[in-house]
Amino acid sequence: MTGSEQNLLSAASKVDVIDLAGRIIANPRRNAIAASAADVVALAYAAERFWSIAIEAEILVRALKREQTG
Repeated sequence: MTGSEQNLLSAASKVDVIDLAGRIIANPRRNAIAASAADVVALAYAAERFWSIAIEAEILVRALKREQTG
C-alpha cells in the first residue's frame, strides 16, 4: 500500500459518516459535490458494512424459518 493510499484510509477513518450522510441528504446539490475522496471512501465502507450485516441477517432469518418448518 502506498503512502497516499494510507493517508486516504487514515482520513476516511476519521470521517463521521452519520454526520456526512445527514449533510448530503440536507443539501445534496452542494454537499455531495463538495465531498472529499476520504468522505467518499468512508461512505463506501459504511455501505459495504451495512450490506454485510443485512445479508447475514437475511441468512439468519431464513435459517430460523427453516428450523420452524422442518
